Amino acid sequence: MQSLPAVTVAASSVLKTTRFREQLSSQLPWLSDTPAALYMTVLILLAATGITVLAVDFHARRR
Repeated sequence: MQSLPAVTVAASSVLKTTRFREQLSSQLPWLSDTPAALYMTVLILLAATGITVLAVDFHARRR
C-alpha cells in the first residue's frame, strides 16, 4: 500500500521532467511563473523524499 504513493509521485515527476514546458503549460498554468515553478519543484521533491523516509522507517521498525 505504501508503494502506491511512491510510484505515483515518481511517475508524475518523470512525466513533468521529460516533457517540454510548452506541452505542460496547458495543464500547469503556474509553470509560466518561474519562482512558482521552482517552489513547486522543491515541494514535489520534498514530498517524494518524505514518503520514502516514512516507508523506510516503517519497514525498519517492523523487523
